Amino acid sequence: IYEIIKGLLKLKVIFDNGDYYSLNPSLSLGRDEKHFKGLELVKDITLEQFYNWARSLNLVSYEKGTFHSEFSKLQWCFVAPSYISHLVKRSSTGLTPGFVLADILLNDPVNKEDVNFFIKKIEIIRSQRIPNVFPFLIVNEVSQDVLQILKKYGVTIGFIDKLFGN
Repeated sequence: IYEIIKGLLKLKVIFDNGDYYSLNPSLSLGRDEKHFKGLELVKDITLEQFYNWARSLNLVSYEKGTFHSEFSKLQWCFVAPSYISHLVKRSSTGLTPGFVLADILLNDPVNKEDVNFFIKKIEIIRSQRIPNVFPFLIVNEVSQDVLQILKKYGVTIGFIDKLFGN
């Protein structure tokens, strides 16, 4: 992935702004630019509401959630430490929190190809010796076969209308 980033920087498709990368503003997304920006705004608002929901339930640490963050060398839409009992690891030195990780897909309905990348991220994390994680995938709608795949991998599916209402 670092080679891809280096290539995009060299081609000036993206810029390194220190803490994050941004798309070159001189590149136009064409007629879909407003649609793309609108979807990103919907995702950001939904993630903010997810964070409010999760901390209201005391599922995550109240002021520790981050958006579009890295966890275990992978990018996530939302990352927050959690001290719920089945996620923490106890040792003689204290508690190590687990983490709530979330991504959001707005495709209707989400299909197998859409979730493959998310599942691969979960598999990578579970193969490492890291804190326990509680993966969420926030969606509008999924097909029945995708629902079964996500359940098989222990992913909690957050349906937008069920989490937040219409």
